[in-house]
Amino acid sequence: MRIPTSTLHEALVDLLTSAGADVPRATAVADEITYAEACGIKSHGLPMLDAMLGRAMNDAEPTVKKNTGTITTVVGNGTLGPYAAKIAMDAAIGSARSHGLGMATLLNASTFLTTGYSPWRAANAGLIGFCTSAAAAKVAPYGSIDPIFGTNPLAMGFPTADGPIVVDMAITNLPAAEVREAAATGESLPAGVAITRDGQPTRDPSEALAGAMLTFGGYKGSALAFMIECLSGALITGAKYGIHDADRGMLFLAIDPSTFGDGEALAERIAEVASNIANSRPTIAGESPRAPGVQARNNWERAQSFGVEVSESFASRLGIA
Repeated sequence: MRIPTSTLHEALVDLLTSAGADVPRATAVADEITYAEACGIKSHGLPMLDAMLGRAMNDAEPTVKKNTGTITTVVGNGTLGPYAAKIAMDAAIGSARSHGLGMATLLNASTFLTTGYSPWRAANAGLIGFCTSAAAAKVAPYGSIDPIFGTNPLAMGFPTADGPIVVDMAITNLPAAEVREAAATGESLPAGVAITRDGQPTRDPSEALAGAMLTFGGYKGSALAFMIECLSGALITGAKYGIHDADRGMLFLAIDPSTFGDGEALAERIAEVASNIANSRPTIAGESPRAPGVQARNNWERAQSFGVEVSESFASRLGIA
């Protein structure tokens, strides 16, 4: 069934508060799930609800350990990831407003949802946003069969004259959430996504979860994973890096484009690049090329007018008739 995004958001807040979350935490989670559903990132939307409900009663307040004016370090104290991420990104945005550049690190928050939501918030404020995370070891580096990297998602958000564009991706051929979903539904994985514990190619999601996922682009994806592992893992004291099992680290960045010139001009130039791509010659006749992130933005805009599709089972859980 199709429902307005406002209805989905309100129902999520009600469900999370009834499970023990206070309104600020419930709202932060509802914001992210609604964003994911509206953008068409279904694997990081409602299917993540149970993970959020499982931590709903943790009302620990994140602690700001250090604030230099441009750099803020935040410890989540195990609270809901979307709430802690909001605090960290708010700090980065505030610093960017004051100093042109703001960075925040986050440690020890529970599961968060989409990496792209925080950069999207920055882009909506006219800033350039960046977020990345060194996640639990599930991914084998190029040439190895042992899981060492996390799926290590990264995202950047850019303000444009036509609305924010967010490039959001993991360094694997398939998001981990989709592998877990395939394991739950009994579906097979595409080829080239994962290997078994012994290093053999597999399309069985259960074997993939016990073995390792693979990076996209061979050694290039592996190199990108390594950089993220260093930037949002090794850089942050106490965060997970490599096979060192510890709390997940996240890094947030906000840049005020007006520091480098005219911010509105930047938004127009980025929109022009996206237009250049859209007007370029397609590889397949009749299929217009598009810039990364444009489809998600189109989905978001369409959802504001026509709502989002929610399964009957989720609608029932949310109390939506």
